[in-house]
Amino acid sequence: MAIAFYFTAFWAFWSYSEVDWTMPLFFFVLLPIATMYVFGTTLIPSDPSTVESWRDYFFEKRVRIFSTGALIVVGILASNQVVLDVSPTEGSQFGLYVLLAIFCIGFASSSPRVHTVLALGPPVLFASILLIMARPGSLAQ
Repeated sequence: MAIAFYFTAFWAFWSYSEVDWTMPLFFFVLLPIATMYVFGTTLIPSDPSTVESWRDYFFEKRVRIFSTGALIVVGILASNQVVLDVSPTEGSQFGLYVLLAIFCIGFASSSPRVHTVLALGPPVLFASILLIMARPGSLAQ
């Protein structure tokens, strides 16, 4: 799922093709991408063969995984609003709010049952986002 998240993020960068870039603006837009790197390295350790139980590993790293995920989404929302002037109430932002809620609930809950339900959210959300982003053009239209 993380790889699908990366592909979607890079596809979303097409929305920035018309931006008049400055160095601070460029760094601001890249912050969520840099945070994705932290997310990926937390989700999968550098040597996966050392993990004896992925369930135990997940619950040990749960707070960092979900807090980093929430930071990514907040960065994307901020970037969309500041750089692309996308309204916070724009329909294209809805999926990001749902994803932010999933990350916040995952951060706050240590219940395996809650996490089982949360695991269903991103694939469904990703499919929905793909339908929205399958249209040509940018989010800034």
